[in-house]
Amino acid sequence: MKLKNEKIVYTAKNRTDNYYTLLEREGVVYLYSNCWTKEILTVCSKSRDGLSFEKPEGVFKNSGVTHNFLPFKNKNGELYGIGGVDSWKHEAKWHTIDDYELFKKEFLKRFNTPYIKDEARFQRFREVIKSKKCLNHTSGLYLFKHETNNIWSQVQKQPIVTAWSDGFNSAFKWGKSTEFDGHISIVYNNKTDKYILYLRNNIKCGTRYIQYAESKDLINWSKFKSINIDGFDVDKDNYYYANIIKHPDRDLFIGFLPYFDNLNCCVRLVASEDGINFKITGELFNDKIALLKDKPKNTIMAVNGILHDNDNYYIYFHFNYLGLDQNKDVVIKRFEVDKNSFNGAFKC
Repeated sequence: MKLKNEKIVYTAKNRTDNYYTLLEREGVVYLYSNCWTKEILTVCSKSRDGLSFEKPEGVFKNSGVTHNFLPFKNKNGELYGIGGVDSWKHEAKWHTIDDYELFKKEFLKRFNTPYIKDEARFQRFREVIKSKKCLNHTSGLYLFKHETNNIWSQVQKQPIVTAWSDGFNSAFKWGKSTEFDGHISIVYNNKTDKYILYLRNNIKCGTRYIQYAESKDLINWSKFKSINIDGFDVDKDNYYYANIIKHPDRDLFIGFLPYFDNLNCCVRLVASEDGINFKITGELFNDKIALLKDKPKNTIMAVNGILHDNDNYYIYFHFNYLGLDQNKDVVIKRFEVDKNSFNGAFKC
């Protein structure tokens, strides 16, 4: 894939802003991300041309939704959103110590491993309950519908997916206290009349992959399973999160997946006819891995969503993820790709 006409279109106010999603609706381009200031926010910036973005405005605040909010269009073109976390640090539905003790018993029954071994983890949870500092939308992923002017209504009170969902491979067993803290993708499959939800999959401690479930109504989801990517090596390969979309002009699932191994990182291109079995078709931005607290990180992430006109596709990438290079700004860059080059990069 040949990228050309590189342009910086957005500079993040905060170096840790991430999980960017791009959406075009009624002639306006919307760029969503999380934003960590004194308040925890989901913010949105608007543009008429996909090049000049306005000052971002808050959409959600002080809620689990702000970690990973993803707006998307359903099969009828209506605008929905999904977001939230499942956290045993901020769980809003446990309000008493008795509730907590029941939760702890069930938690250990399912997730007790050598990584869950100190009472201090649960003691911190007790302190949250006592302080009443619970956040909303911390029991799983929640579904929202857009009303008007970036005002979203919650479709139902209960989450649509939790860390306890059938087959879901939760990082709780590795000692993580919060699940779903990562980018999300939802794609409609017209062949099956089902939506596919893609989430992070910690298949072993320190290894990230992708798991999926399917639904006809965005409420009731099938058992979670791992996707298949050609040649995946559980001891070496890491796919940091799912960034999977539908090809704008073809009946094809394509992905710009942040990938790293023990030494290098890149944005890996993948393609699939069914949204489950993926073939690697190329790589972009090969680089050395960056380290954050001795943990490997990608330096460049793809923005979820692309734009296009009659001749070109326009792809956006998030550079200097988490501000790991203190000497560089955190920016979003737009690249132009002619349609022949783009389509040639995703031969399935």
